[in-house]
Amino acid sequence: MLSVMGVGTWLALALLAQVSAASSTPDAGTSASPAGCAVFHHYELKPLPRGPLETADGAVDAYREVLREELIGDGAQAPVLMVTTTSIEGRPETAVFIATTAGSAKAKVTVRRYRENLWVGLSHWMDRRPEWRLEQSNPQGQRAALAAVPRKVDTFKADLDARTFEAIARVWSLMLDRAREHSGPPKVKVFSHVTHYFQHEGRAGRTRGISPDSALEQLVSLGTSLISYASAKRPSRQGQEELVAAAASLEARLKWLKLCPAND
Repeated sequence: MLSVMGVGTWLALALLAQVSAASSTPDAGTSASPAGCAVFHHYELKPLPRGPLETADGAVDAYREVLREELIGDGAQAPVLMVTTTSIEGRPETAVFIATTAGSAKAKVTVRRYRENLWVGLSHWMDRRPEWRLEQSNPQGQRAALAAVPRKVDTFKADLDARTFEAIARVWSLMLDRAREHSGPPKVKVFSHVTHYFQHEGRAGRTRGISPDSALEQLVSLGTSLISYASAKRPSRQGQEELVAAAASLEARLKWLKLCPAND
């Protein structure tokens, strides 16, 4: 049985530990938790040395080649780009990018989106032809099926002022600054049927999963807001202040993440 003094000492030590833990944890309302370091460093955004939709050796399969031509198109060199691909029916592949024009104070955000999911349509067509299905990993088989798949692309455009563009471009750059390979096993595993590709001035990154409450989740949310902004009709289009605020919030978080240990 513990003595009275022993119990008092134990309580004092427990209270001291709680105070110490509280003082070492950043305020939840202003920055990420320490666990956010592990989430970011061990999962999420990985660099792509050759650009979005390309593999490490530069190869591009027929499906992603079509995405580059039909969705990215003239946005291949855009300073801000996000491409979303998925195998989920009802969620079509989408690209959103921001381009600038020399001598203009405004930027242009462009959204291109298939009306129906191309990968799902491609899979259905290949299932109908045994010779295509057997060659699914073969670019020739994919090209033959893609030539037969009917599809339409919707395009939306909207202007952005310089302040909004600069705020968004800044966080795109900061996120890609932190993209890295990690040789060890991830501490956080989040699986997804959705892949996001990002680009900023010649640098690219890819993710196949988003951890809840992570910086990447905020970046994807910002990209999704850009899509909503450009695709909305003028009378119902949200103000650019919301985009600026979302970018500023992510930038503040990324500045805090610089304090994370490099090998956390």
